[in-house]
Order: sequence, then C-alpha cells, then structure tokens
Amino acid sequence: MELKRRAAGAVLAACCFLVGCSTGKPAVAPAADQLSQAEVDTLSGQAEQEIALGRYPQAIALYERVVAASPRNAQAWFRLGTVRIKARQMRMAQYAFERALQVDPGMSKAQANLALTHLHEFRVAAAQAIASDQVSDANRATLRSLMRDVNQALFPAPALTSAGTQ
Repeated sequence: MELKRRAAGAVLAACCFLVGCSTGKPAVAPAADQLSQAEVDTLSGQAEQEIALGRYPQAIALYERVVAASPRNAQAWFRLGTVRIKARQMRMAQYAFERALQVDPGMSKAQANLALTHLHEFRVAAAQAIASDQVSDANRATLRSLMRDVNQALFPAPALTSAGTQ
C-alpha cells in the first residue's frame, strides 16, 4: 500500500512538472542567486555581446541569470524577450514581455514587441487554417486578406529610390 501511495505521489509530481513545462514559461531560478548591480551590468553586457555574435542560447542563459537575481528589472525582461524573438521562441518571448510590463506597465516598447509576437502566432495559426479543408471558403478568404495585411506590416516592401526607377 505504501509503495502504491509513493508511486501515485511520484506520478502526481511528474504531471505537475509537465503541466508547468507545457505553459511555455521559462524556468527562472529563485532570487537566491543574488548579484550586485555591477554583476548584473556585467552579465547584461556579456549577453549583449552574445546577441551581437548571434549566440542566442548563451545570451538567453545570461539574461535568465539577471532576471532570476533581479526580477524587478523590466529592462532585463525586455531584453530577454527580444533575444527570445531572435531565437524564434515566441511564447517564451511573450512571457518575458509580459513580465517586463508587470514591472513597468508604461514600457511601450515591451507592449509593441508583445504585439509582434502575437502577430507571429496569428500568421502560424492562419496559415494552418488556410491549409485546412475544415475552414469555409469565406473564412479562408478573410484569413488570406488578414495575412496579406499582417505580412505587409511585418515585412514592408522596400521603398523605391529614384535611382531604382527607370
């Protein structure tokens, strides 16, 4: 009986862990990893160097250390979100931008980037819906129209210069 109870407890713990993992929220260590402001600044600088080199996983790891030690640092949450966009981790980027906005509700650049991550999710979902045979022709046409608008907003055509026109 004791063995069954332990097994049930282990299964329950595993399920709770998996549910937590499926939320798309990053596992951020508790603030026990206290860093001085100088250390936070150093880690942030190192993260920016990693971003410049295109080493996004390394930058993410550095910014995760910063937000773990300084969870009220809206700028660090914002930068974590931006590097997650570069790494194409949209849901985790959304989480970071939401955290930045919890700390600083007036951070409009976080709001703008959050909106961009939602547009990306829309594009993925709309493309799947358009390809589905379960979507009506009217809805498919509406989605195609919205996709054109979103694509134009996200990827505007380069402006023609007078040198480029004949």
